Amino acid sequence: MLLLLLASLLALTPPMSDPASERAFLAFSQQVQARYAARDADGLRALCTAPPTGDAEWLCRYRLYPLTQDESLLEQLPADAEIGASARALALQAGLWGYKAVGASVFSLPTIGRRAERLLSAAHDRDDKDPYVLLVEGQSLFYKPSIVGGDKRAALKRFQQLRRVVERTPNAGISRIEADVWVWYARHTTESDRAEAERTRLLAQNPPPLFRAFLLSPP
Repeated sequence: MLLLLLASLLALTPPMSDPASERAFLAFSQQVQARYAARDADGLRALCTAPPTGDAEWLCRYRLYPLTQDESLLEQLPADAEIGASARALALQAGLWGYKAVGASVFSLPTIGRRAERLLSAAHDRDDKDPYVLLVEGQSLFYKPSIVGGDKRAALKRFQQLRRVVERTPNAGISRIEADVWVWYARHTTESDRAEAERTRLLAQNPPPLFRAFLLSPP
């Protein structure tokens, strides 16, 4: 019983961040973001042949999949939170399970959904203000049916919180325009009049190709 309690406490304790690894991740994430926003799948894949940290490898998978639909990126995903994994890594893993859910059969969908939720819950427990946790939580709330916890207004609040965090930490690998686009996307389903003015404002900023396409023709 004592060992089980200790394991539970360790799983909830945020891991100590190695400053050198964190600097390497942040520098790498900026390069990932630039290629992702440019829709440069080949450039991103080339960059991701040698990610400098474990978190960077999860980031590569998370950013590459929407550009490539390469199913191999969704293989060998953790089913549970690993001791020592960062909130960022857990959120990205949950996001990858979310991608996997899109094409899942009705038989496998409940299992995939539970795994994504476990990882995202663990990420939230470790750092509920991490920008990747906020991003994936917002996406999860937005896309899930309401019957299983989806809530577009709650998603909007997460994306607004993400925008505030990104303003304070602009080198985290999530750009201000990305946060703005997600705020707009959540708002256009709940506050359509205000959202149209926001879309016009964002397009006037000449956003990178990925976000411009998103604004012009949202999925």
